[in-house]
Amino acid sequence: EDFSGTYELRLYDNTFYSYRNYGRKGTAVIVRAKYQRGYGDRIRMVITGMDLLDNVKGKMVNGITINILDDNNISPSMMDFIADYITDSHDGSVELRFKVWDESAKRMITLVSAHRIHLKRTLINYLDDNSIAYKIK
Repeated sequence: EDFSGTYELRLYDNTFYSYRNYGRKGTAVIVRAKYQRGYGDRIRMVITGMDLLDNVKGKMVNGITINILDDNNISPSMMDFIADYITDSHDGSVELRFKVWDESAKRMITLVSAHRIHLKRTLINYLDDNSIAYKIK
């Protein structure tokens, strides 16, 4: 959801003809590329695909795991936020997991939500603002 970054790409020959429609001002795109050796052992970037960012948004993230490492991370307001978030963003494509440290058993327990969610910036901001560790895959 970050539409603020810009980068200049120079397209030549067939690459230009293949992807020229994506070069309109204000168009947010995602570029897939690889590096390979070119002429005279020079390294060059070769574009392997390009798509509109809106077409792939939400498809690149498979899941999020929220780490609950001690009782200090769990608060009624956090539980309310998570419950409301799941209710508001259910039927998504992102798997929601919780890793909870069980002090009495001295082990980590993984809980998987029955609901898949839409991963939105509001959840990430909440976790960051409350110093809650998470991992996106």
